[in-house]
Amino acid sequence: MDRSSVTAAPAVGAAGRRRQHLADAGFVGFIALCIVVAWYSLHYHGQRLEQETLAARAQVADLDTQHLASHLSLTLRGVDLTLQTLLETGPPVDAVYTWNGLLREALRNSPQLRSLSLLDGTGTVIASSNPANLGQHPSLARFLPQAAPFAPTLRLGPPQGGRDLADAAPISAEEAPPPLYFVPLLRGLHTPDGDGVYLLAALNMDFFTNGGALPVRGATDHLEVINFEGQRVLDDDAPRTPEMRAADLALVERWKAGDEHGVVHLDTADGATYSVAYRLPRNLPLGVVARFNHAEALSGARAERARQERYLLPAVGLSLGGTLFGYFLFRRAGRRERLAREAAESALRASEERYRLTMGAVRDGMWEWHVDTGALCWDARCFEQLGFPPDGFELDIERWKARIHPEDHARLSPMMDEMATSPEGFRIEFRMPDIQGEWHWLEARGKVVEWRGDAPLRVVGTQTDIHVRKTGEIRLRLLEAALNAAANAVVITNANAVIEWVNPAFAALSGYNQDDAIGRTPRELINSGAQSGEYYAALWNTILAGDVWRGELINRRRDGQLYHEALTITPMRDENGTLDHFIAVKEDISARKAAEAELEATHARLQAVVDNFPGAVLFEDADGTITLANQMLCSLLGIDERASALVGRPSVELVADAAPNFTDAAAFVARIRDLRAAARPVHGEELETLGGRWLERDFLPVRSGDTLLGFLRLYRDVTERKHHEQALQRLATLDPLTGTWNRRAFLERAEHERLRYLRSEHPASLVMLDLDHFKRVNDTWGHAAGDAVLCHFVRVLQQRLRATDLLGRLGGEEFALLLVDTTPEGAAELTERLRAAIAEHPLPLGDRTISITVSAGIAPFVQDDQNVEAALARADAALYRAKARGRNQVVLADDECGTAR
Repeated sequence: MDRSSVTAAPAVGAAGRRRQHLADAGFVGFIALCIVVAWYSLHYHGQRLEQETLAARAQVADLDTQHLASHLSLTLRGVDLTLQTLLETGPPVDAVYTWNGLLREALRNSPQLRSLSLLDGTGTVIASSNPANLGQHPSLARFLPQAAPFAPTLRLGPPQGGRDLADAAPISAEEAPPPLYFVPLLRGLHTPDGDGVYLLAALNMDFFTNGGALPVRGATDHLEVINFEGQRVLDDDAPRTPEMRAADLALVERWKAGDEHGVVHLDTADGATYSVAYRLPRNLPLGVVARFNHAEALSGARAERARQERYLLPAVGLSLGGTLFGYFLFRRAGRRERLAREAAESALRASEERYRLTMGAVRDGMWEWHVDTGALCWDARCFEQLGFPPDGFELDIERWKARIHPEDHARLSPMMDEMATSPEGFRIEFRMPDIQGEWHWLEARGKVVEWRGDAPLRVVGTQTDIHVRKTGEIRLRLLEAALNAAANAVVITNANAVIEWVNPAFAALSGYNQDDAIGRTPRELINSGAQSGEYYAALWNTILAGDVWRGELINRRRDGQLYHEALTITPMRDENGTLDHFIAVKEDISARKAAEAELEATHARLQAVVDNFPGAVLFEDADGTITLANQMLCSLLGIDERASALVGRPSVELVADAAPNFTDAAAFVARIRDLRAAARPVHGEELETLGGRWLERDFLPVRSGDTLLGFLRLYRDVTERKHHEQALQRLATLDPLTGTWNRRAFLERAEHERLRYLRSEHPASLVMLDLDHFKRVNDTWGHAAGDAVLCHFVRVLQQRLRATDLLGRLGGEEFALLLVDTTPEGAAELTERLRAAIAEHPLPLGDRTISITVSAGIAPFVQDDQNVEAALARADAALYRAKARGRNQVVLADDECGTAR
């Protein structure tokens, strides 16, 4: 039987068709399962999206309550400090005129207040920054926290309609406040006489509504401030339904029970659900409440969920339907392919003879092996492949086996008998020594062409020189081994980006092994969608131009996890210069990116701390380059830039830009230069700006061991503190009733002028003034009239004094004048004019007038005066001489010829 002439084609029976039908049913079931999984995934994702949206909105509401609570605490703490300072350092309660001025001065620095009013023990306004409030008797009931009368504690009253105490009207807890309203703040003080006083501040609620304390929120989101009686002190037009009122009272009960911070949920009768976040400012009978409507908060998430279900489910259905259709097309194509293969095999057998005839035209050699005799015949081409002439050595099957490489002999010997009897033919590769003695790679292909029964009789075949290919394959294997051992992933694709080879590092990086990857594109496997189409367009433009592309991407592993990689793509060209392959080298940089992200997050946290620092912050490195700044720095220094724009700039440029905003620009620049040169910490330097603002600066060198890292500058706005200090300075140097210099301040200034006289002999004089019969005024008209006379006396004098003259009250009705650069004669002439003016200007009091006169004694500074008290004693002696002569006259010390009127 001739085995080469028999070809059997197996028929597909009933069992095969059943297997195919089962495979089809299984594939359809798989498609249905995919549709169910896709629908469930979308449904689960939608639920998670809604949960995350509500959590984010709750966090925003909590941050809103935190911000407003902090804002309220700081504002009310500042008001309390102002009231405490005024009560503890202010003049006596009966110095009403001074109190009015002091309250107006304090109000200038408090935009959050409408007015400041002083109430006596009966609760009547006796002094106020707003004259319309005088005489008002505001109700002091319902102030929280409850305390004893005149307690030195800040207490908050219920909201009042109107602009100030003069037009105040109560507001019930159920009604919304009018457009103009205020909240009274009260602080008391026990006076030494056993009674007490109050300071009442009208808190301007427009300061919060128009000052940005209430952020812009959704139509159904609201932010409120509620007192411990359940009354809303501040809100953003939140609804005031009985249901909301009951919810407010329930929150107050939680607060009274000690619950200071949390979130509750509220279901209303109309089916709406609200989340309510609340927070209590420290030590205040108030609560800050933020509400948001669940339906409004979830509207965007639900719209996104509906959009995904509307588009993704049909897309998934179409994709899986296309897959099913492709499967049946593939089945049909496979059947056609089998039929075509059988026809090709038949054609191949018919062309065998033609193949033998064409072998002479190629580089392959022909050989023939007679199995029964062991004879082996090579043609000339076979010998030529090893460099030998035709029949260059004797050859039979045993000699052929002896010539092949020992390793190949050991490998091929067990296969020889099987190959010789195989009707399908065989192919072997082996090495033989060439004429130079070097091992040369050959390939032999053969097939039994003649049989004797079941035994092979004659085998014919070809021999091909594969030395170049094999040595190349060896080098390729070495290269592949090196690439397989490489830590970086390597991917080789054809010109269409279809993967042809990957190394094990690619599997470790992506989760796809070589079998998974070959034949597919990287986009199918690892594309995460994190890069834009423009990004990939630029990549392709680069490599298609024949240039190497380097960059970083975010890709997705097989398990869905994202990772960062550094990618280098090198184009490869064939011998004709055509791009045919791309080699991509990938390095996993996820750890580096995570470290960079952590560093960036740390820097962001540091920047957040700096941005929220209650002052200006600037850090420069040792070279003078700004590396950190906050927006408060630009605000305090008067720089019209964003803080982020300062980073990277030399600090000297910032100093030059800020210097013109200070009263001494040159000194500002020089001081910074000196501080950097000295590199020593300096705290609490005060700087005055052209706008009247005062700043306090700390300069701190920052070191790590002995290494100077840079310099930290901190600026704080101390304008309010400076104004308080100046106000306290005025209280310490001025007479609280008349506003003139008090005795201590006057004597210090007079002593300074006396020392100046001793140095330069510039003339100066002291004048003692005493109101005549002042006790009679007090006894007749009362002390209030007496105080009015003293103030009237001072006003008349100050209208006629020069800018260089100094008036002081030494006590009671005694006053003194310091006349600088004035001779005794000039002092006498000026004092006489003042005496005459006092006599000519009586004080009108109701329907009557009080006539007053003054006696004066003048003493010029002399070299023998040991101190200012000596000159004052001489002026006092001259005053008493004027009194003795009948009053209402001026007497010069040591001169009996005084002028009298």
